[in-house]
Amino acid sequence: MEISKFPTQDLLPKTETNAASFLQKYPQFDGRDIIIGILDTGVDPGAIGLSVLPNGEKKIIHIADCTGSGDVKMDTNVMAKKDQRGWVIEKDIFGHELVLNGDLNLQPFPLLDDSNSKADSNADAKTNEEAKDPKDAVAVAEEGMPVRLAFKRAYDLFPKKLTNRVKQHYNLEFEKEQHRHAVPVHKELADWKAKYGGGQPTKDQIRDKEDIVARLNVLEGKLPATDPLMEDPGPLYQIILFYDGENYRVIVDTYTGSIDGDLSALPIDRAMTDYHKEFQFSSFSNIDMMNYCVNIYQKGRIVSVVVDAGAHGSHVAGITARYHPSDKENDEEPNGVAPSAKIVALKIGDTRLGSMETGTAMTRAMIEAVKYKCDVINLSYGEGSVLPNSGRFVELAEQLVYKHGIVFVSSAGNNGPALTTVGAPGGTTDAIIGVAAYVSPDMMKAEYSMEPKAFGEENIGTTYTWSSVGPTADGALGVDITAPGAAITCVPNWCLQRNQLMNGTSMSSPNATGCIALLLSAAKAEGIKLTPPRLKRALTNTAKSMPGLSSLQQGFGMVDVDATWDYIKTHKDDPYEDVNYKVSIINRPGAPRGVYLRHAKEVVARQTFSVEVDPVFGTKTDVDVETQMKRCEFEMKFQLKATEDFVDVPEFFMLMHNGRSFNVEVDPTKLAPGVHTAFIYGYDTTKPELGPRFHVPITIAKPIDKHVNISLGELEFAPNEVKRFFLNVPSGATWMDVTVKDERNIEVDEETSSRLLVLHTLQLLPNNA
Repeated sequence: MEISKFPTQDLLPKTETNAASFLQKYPQFDGRDIIIGILDTGVDPGAIGLSVLPNGEKKIIHIADCTGSGDVKMDTNVMAKKDQRGWVIEKDIFGHELVLNGDLNLQPFPLLDDSNSKADSNADAKTNEEAKDPKDAVAVAEEGMPVRLAFKRAYDLFPKKLTNRVKQHYNLEFEKEQHRHAVPVHKELADWKAKYGGGQPTKDQIRDKEDIVARLNVLEGKLPATDPLMEDPGPLYQIILFYDGENYRVIVDTYTGSIDGDLSALPIDRAMTDYHKEFQFSSFSNIDMMNYCVNIYQKGRIVSVVVDAGAHGSHVAGITARYHPSDKENDEEPNGVAPSAKIVALKIGDTRLGSMETGTAMTRAMIEAVKYKCDVINLSYGEGSVLPNSGRFVELAEQLVYKHGIVFVSSAGNNGPALTTVGAPGGTTDAIIGVAAYVSPDMMKAEYSMEPKAFGEENIGTTYTWSSVGPTADGALGVDITAPGAAITCVPNWCLQRNQLMNGTSMSSPNATGCIALLLSAAKAEGIKLTPPRLKRALTNTAKSMPGLSSLQQGFGMVDVDATWDYIKTHKDDPYEDVNYKVSIINRPGAPRGVYLRHAKEVVARQTFSVEVDPVFGTKTDVDVETQMKRCEFEMKFQLKATEDFVDVPEFFMLMHNGRSFNVEVDPTKLAPGVHTAFIYGYDTTKPELGPRFHVPITIAKPIDKHVNISLGELEFAPNEVKRFFLNVPSGATWMDVTVKDERNIEVDEETSSRLLVLHTLQLLPNNA
């Protein structure tokens, strides 16, 4: 029997986007010199494949908990005196003596101005080192050296899944010990029964028996679940902070539990400073296998113990940039899309909230992304929003992209297949590249163990049915591009497995981010300035339209790294590729970003829309001479093209800075019920080969005529096919009955096995997310 070679390359797909062929042609453009920010649940620095770059340097160059869930206030001040045992603290946070390694370089804390307490601790330490009073230093040395102490509960740090596993472990160990202690107590009870059971025991003897039974109840767990003795509080970690003359350093006491308090043999390299300085991390124990690192803030008053809030972020990082030093690609495990890219891991999923993100965490993460010079960031998070492309976060994202030049990629959402299910911010924000999730036949085979044919029908590539679909509520396309939406790649060590299958637009977004890292790497090496608007236009104008999918599902299509790079090189000298074009329908409330006709009253007559196009250079606050002159000099002549006959547009359009508008007529009256999409493209008449400079999306969801009873007739479905029907809901209706009947005849039809059909209904309500 012949055994076929496993299709390892399809576990982390790169052929669908032509990333694999790009790397074969340009192996030097493998993400090197590019920094990717991963805004997620956190990234495990010990995850397999996330340790080093091909050149041996560290892959993860910065890790930060932007949520504050690991923050510890260092508010207990003690002194450590040195003797032959080491540095001795007379009374630690738990009231016990604590001995530290005598080779640790404990120094007096620097004298710092409290008015600047929010600044970074180590930066303050360096700038204020000369402010130390020598006399005070001598006095401190005689009294001992200052140390700050605090503690943190393990279960406040661990994700719920890990907490449950650790509790199960300790529960089993506890039960073993309880059983061992219960054996002699059972003997006591047996002896009592043998001695007094047949007679009339005294009150004291009865009390003795009750005491024995009570001890057995405790030892055998026969207490109410609400009893405090039944609750496992978990380990308590003592946090020890000192200053070594250059950096604040932290020891997380996971070794003694402050029982004997002897840390004298603890290696000095377990005293950690901020991760980005020395790339230190450790694990709490071999039971949990949870890796952690630390950052120190506010002059040593706050220690952030950084752990991940779930496996999601490490998996996302693995897709973008995983690298195996021994990797033989098709032989062992596939690398990430951009294996030479560096990673900045920014935790925005709050452990206290079950890994949900907060606005504060997102803001801090974007500040960190700028500080650590990220070239591209990935956000595989999303949720509903009342107003698309609006709010404080959108303003910050626009600054990040248009002012700081950081490419922002995000998942479109997993709420499909109904229309207008794209999530915020990935599917609703102009400054962000929103990515849909695709599955190819090769992925089905390698990742899902599916046969090429199912029930005699060929499996075809498609977006996952749950991949969110546009348009946004205000008519924008919603999905920009598509990328493979699944991978089997690395997860944190605490998961106790090397790799894991995950799928979602959470996986397609980092795949696209890895592709973008390849392009940024190539552009940087070739000296091409690749701004976010230039890159986004190159991606959308070269994306491969996938058969059988609408633009609402796939956006402009599958990322094509080869074609995008060719486009970038060909048009690298065109200055107008850096211009962002803001499109709005100014004769409709709220100035929506596209035409979206959905209600019955909107599709019964021909309508005229006034489309305004405004060229945007940077942000409003960019008033340097160069930018201002670009605004003054901008002028472009466009030819307008509509992709469908039910849209009429003028042929030509002249555009200057500050924007102009043109009218377009949309006639939905002759269209059949269902979804109809179109685009208006604006082509630069001097360079039509560039493709459209801007586009206006048009979506019409024409409902079936209003009836109490509606029959859709007999329907036939191909694999992965989605059929869409729109109902004109009667006023006041709050529910509906749906009847589905299998019309196949077992005596006539060749194939009558069971199939899964999903009915997805969605009603848009005003002012609701």
